[in-house]
Amino acid sequence: MVVLNAVAAAPETQKKIVDIKEQVQIKEVETTEKKETEKVNTVEAVEQDVKNFSEKLKIDLPPQEAKKVDDAVKTVTQELKPKVEIHLKELGENISIIKQEEVKRKTAEELPAPEIATEKKEQVIKEITEKIKEEQQKQTEVRQEIAKTIEEAKEKIIQALPEPKRQEAEPVKAAAVKGAEQLIAQFETNVGKHEEEKIGEAASVAAKDSDKDGMSDYEEIFRFNTDPFAIDSDGDGFNDGVEVASGYNPLDPSPADQIVYEEPKAPEAGVVQPQTFKVEEVKVVEKAKTETGAEVIKKMEIKGRALPNSFVTIYIYSLPIIVTVKADANGAWTYTLDKELDDGEHEIYVATTDNTGKIAAKSAPFTFTKQAAAITLTGITLPAVAPSAEVPSFLSTTYLILTLSLIAFILGVGLLVIGLLTMKRERQQPPQSPQSPQQ
Repeated sequence: MVVLNAVAAAPETQKKIVDIKEQVQIKEVETTEKKETEKVNTVEAVEQDVKNFSEKLKIDLPPQEAKKVDDAVKTVTQELKPKVEIHLKELGENISIIKQEEVKRKTAEELPAPEIATEKKEQVIKEITEKIKEEQQKQTEVRQEIAKTIEEAKEKIIQALPEPKRQEAEPVKAAAVKGAEQLIAQFETNVGKHEEEKIGEAASVAAKDSDKDGMSDYEEIFRFNTDPFAIDSDGDGFNDGVEVASGYNPLDPSPADQIVYEEPKAPEAGVVQPQTFKVEEVKVVEKAKTETGAEVIKKMEIKGRALPNSFVTIYIYSLPIIVTVKADANGAWTYTLDKELDDGEHEIYVATTDNTGKIAAKSAPFTFTKQAAAITLTGITLPAVAPSAEVPSFLSTTYLILTLSLIAFILGVGLLVIGLLTMKRERQQPPQSPQSPQQ
């Protein structure tokens, strides 16, 4: 399928898109650099703290004994630096995760009641709170490990003192421990501030839907490569958001531009992201009776979760049935299946794709068994995921955080979708005319 870059011919628009990309990416790089600088500065401050500690211990020491202390300091600082660097990196990662989870929790808490079931909302908040507590516990443990490492280093220096001086050094050591704790606390404060600035900067981009087509600027630029400033990127007369929701390529004006989707069953098709993409529930919502009086399933409802305000593709096997739906501001999506499935085991995936149908990320398969007028959930199978699997750029941590902080701006495109499907089919049909040449 030919993919047309509709924005290439519009230099002003192209520049705006480049500026948006740079705005997000530069902030990401800046934050990484600032966090690295904080780590380097803190390591240097810890080393200086150890040296200052040793200088206090050397007061009134004979030159020969003072040299022993200096030698101990050299050995200790060589051992100390790599250990503290590793611990500070861990601490920075903990802080980053905590900030992300706090954004999620705040978003969930502020959601209006009609948009999410109370029970589900409470469960989401509970899970996020537990995650925050877990990371805070890790943060405390890492913080304690850093303090312990510094304390052990100072203890080695104390052991280089003559025996009579060692007891006198204990009060100095106690005061020095507090100084080290202050250095770590300052590191945590600064790194947390940088993370918050990154979230705030990029959120201003992710929250916009400049052309009001139901797709955020961020999603258009980083996922579909459509024009965030044009409601119809390929000029075929159809809203970009409507085309995506209908399974058509928003960058191809051809009437036969229906997307051919990649199969999620293939191991190489996208990254499995079970925490972000889920099929959570399949239930019967309507039954009917056949002419013989047998009861059969007429409609089934499928529910799950994805990125808030994003389009996702649902794959229902074994037919297969492939449809596109839009998640709401909470990331919840629902699809009502009114096609009859054969009795037996079935599998459902939900995935995020680009405009060519290539899968970027997907859920684990959700399996259920249909028998007559009933369905039985048979669980979720978690496929193996290679540890080195690379998450697509638009599904980076930053994007996940930002999308969770957005307020709903979903457009009501249901009727437009129906119209689009009808018109697309009409365009594909050859004109009916008596004068048409015979084949």
